[in-house]
Amino acid sequence: DGLPIGAGLDDLGKGLRYRASLRDREMYERFNGRNYNELAREYHLTPTRVRQIMNAMLQDDISRRQGRLDLE
Repeated sequence: DGLPIGAGLDDLGKGLRYRASLRDREMYERFNGRNYNELAREYHLTPTRVRQIMNAMLQDDISRRQGRLDLE
């Protein structure tokens, strides 16, 4: 049990970040603009955390769609 010998926090962090990323994308696909509380219950998060994740996902989505603007 526990982490395998030689597994460090970096290895654990990458796995957790990957799972969180999958979770966040799934939540974003299911998000309808009003279901913060429902998603919070289902994913065992606070509504505030769901709102933070949805805001971050929205900003990423907008950035991907618009691309980077070169203002120089």
